[in-house]
Amino acid sequence: MNNTFSRSKITNIIPIMFPSKNQPNLERMSHRVAGIDILRGLSIISVILLHINIRIPLSKFFHNIPKALEWTFLWSGFYGVSAFFVISGYLITTKSYDRWGNIGDVKLLGFYINRFSRIIPGLIFLLIIMTIFNAFKVPGFTLDPHQVSLSRAWWEALTFHINMFQAHWGDLPATWNALWSLSIEEAFYIGFPLLCLALRKEKLIISALCIFVVVAPFARIYGIHETDPQDQTYLCCMDGLAIGCLAAILQRRFQFNLTGQLSLFAFGFCLFALVDIFRVQTSRWGLVSTGTYITVLTCGVAFMLVAIGSGLGANFRIPGVGIISRFGKLSYEIYLTHTFITMTALGIYDLIIPKDQLIPVIYFFVISTSLFIGVYYERLITGPSNRYLREKLTMLFQRGARRAQDS
Repeated sequence: MNNTFSRSKITNIIPIMFPSKNQPNLERMSHRVAGIDILRGLSIISVILLHINIRIPLSKFFHNIPKALEWTFLWSGFYGVSAFFVISGYLITTKSYDRWGNIGDVKLLGFYINRFSRIIPGLIFLLIIMTIFNAFKVPGFTLDPHQVSLSRAWWEALTFHINMFQAHWGDLPATWNALWSLSIEEAFYIGFPLLCLALRKEKLIISALCIFVVVAPFARIYGIHETDPQDQTYLCCMDGLAIGCLAAILQRRFQFNLTGQLSLFAFGFCLFALVDIFRVQTSRWGLVSTGTYITVLTCGVAFMLVAIGSGLGANFRIPGVGIISRFGKLSYEIYLTHTFITMTALGIYDLIIPKDQLIPVIYFFVISTSLFIGVYYERLITGPSNRYLREKLTMLFQRGARRAQDS
């Protein structure tokens, strides 16, 4: 009786852990959409420009940059991260549909193995490098022992709480600080499959995602008069991820012809531009005070994603965007490592004379070197470890599950 119950229980668990051999849309799972990589590339470039402009203002070289142009190109890093959240929600939902046919049928352990293999090796290697820098007291990378110990910083990074730590205790230095967005994204990856399995039905999942969209502006209002890291809390940013998920569901439910795709993209771009370019008007219209400015911006990104995912631009080849797409493909690796280049550039800037005349060269150095380091970080660290862990962990757990079933 007990053996029969155990065998039945294990048999029921195996489909939850792993996908079956006959997966739907396997060709789509390996297919990259160039337009999405371009959006990711523009987002990571905006983050790099923000971090270098904070330390070495481009206005020291270009003295008469129009304010709208300066804010759009040099101060849009936070909006770039918000776009990342939408893209992440969109991609993880789309891949879940492609792999399992329905997001309510997501295979829990298989999902976690994929996310663990993709994210954790690169993060741990980064933490090791930062630990070495901290030991040698490298400027810009050394933790303040009065604020946080090294072991506590590791704990916060590996448990995805850097964002909440900074919201309460202030910013950490350099690369430690940049891990706040990874904390939010990984918290979403942990909760998303659990939400899908708990609710099962697509309509219920949509309703739950809409709750995050509604709650997020209130979370931003709560922190609007506090320190900036209040915008880095989970609920403040979770609407972007939820909107990305909803965009993937929308695209799956409806087919859009070329006119519809162009309309969606144009509408989405207008929403994004309203917040990113016309910031004074956005504030005057109450979008900032009501906390809805990020919601509007992320909805704009979502509409553009639906248009691109529906086929817009699939057959267009625009000269010069290949390099931007390359940034997009390596956005995770570049995000993890770009502050090393930024701080190196700051050290060079402090040493050279004359300083300001070489600022454009420094900007070019930071952007190009960030891509170069990202290429080799993926080639040597995240790429091989991702492939190895996915294969080995999947085989290990499948073998264990089958042994338990046969016993």
